[in-house]
Amino acid sequence: MKKYIIGFVCGVVIATSTTVIATDSIQAYLFPSEVVIRSGETIRPIDINGENTVINYNNRAYIPLRTFAEAMGAEVRNHSAIA
Repeated sequence: MKKYIIGFVCGVVIATSTTVIATDSIQAYLFPSEVVIRSGETIRPIDINGENTVINYNNRAYIPLRTFAEAMGAEVRNHSAIA
């Protein structure tokens, strides 16, 4: 009888641990796209290559902030360069 109880407890522990592990995952997809910023008559394309890819998560597109800021004309520096 003890073996059945120990086996049941082990089964419950394994079953609940896999559920906990599965709920912590995030699925995002990389997809090729063209991002263009329009400001009045000015049209600026954003270079999305290599590390600067667009990510689709929950039907929303995310682009790297540094790439976006540089395309808007902002100067981006490392934190150590500010001091």
